[in-house]
Amino acid sequence: MIDEPTTTHQPDSASINIEDTADLAYWTEALCISDQLLRNAINLVGPNTNDVKRYLRDIHQ
Repeated sequence: MIDEPTTTHQPDSASINIEDTADLAYWTEALCISDQLLRNAINLVGPNTNDVKRYLRDIHQ
């Protein structure tokens, strides 16, 4: 019996798409934050991954 290969979500590393549930799940897990915090960050600084990471780092200092 051959196992089916599992597909892993490969997000765009430059931006976060909160309308894509797989992207949202990936980034909330990768950044160890809630989806609401991620949505708030994107609403404030935009979807650019580096901007979001910088914002999260700044609010946790």
